[in-house]
Amino acid sequence: CPPSSLEGFECRRLAGQGMYRDAGQIRALQPEHWADMFDGMPGLRRTMIAGPRGREWRVEARPSRCLTELWNGQPKMEQLSDDLGGFPPDMIWRPIDVVAIEYYDEYRKIPARFRSYVLTPGKEACELVIYWLRGAARK
Repeated sequence: CPPSSLEGFECRRLAGQGMYRDAGQIRALQPEHWADMFDGMPGLRRTMIAGPRGREWRVEARPSRCLTELWNGQPKMEQLSDDLGGFPPDMIWRPIDVVAIEYYDEYRKIPARFRSYVLTPGKEACELVIYWLRGAARK
């Protein structure tokens, strides 16, 4: 499956190894916060963080686990931007920008192309969330 396109999302969803939500399913949840898109998915919990628009509910892994997030099949943008008030660019997108999500709760389910992102030296592999956003093209 292509790693960095919605075509790849559809291909992986057909394979059925993870949990998936498309644009229609996400819209039906009427997400106000990022965590709202994951309502009903097992294994994730909500956590409150400070964001560019105030307090924001995000998802995090179960206790003693870690969570890796990818954006259009690529890692988060860690660099800070003065134009964004010191927040990474990924924090500026909103749930309305998300057209699909993938969630993998076990390493064996994660597609081979993305496995290197979830490995942490000396720890168990992280869980993986991939957000597919409109207008989030990367270089």
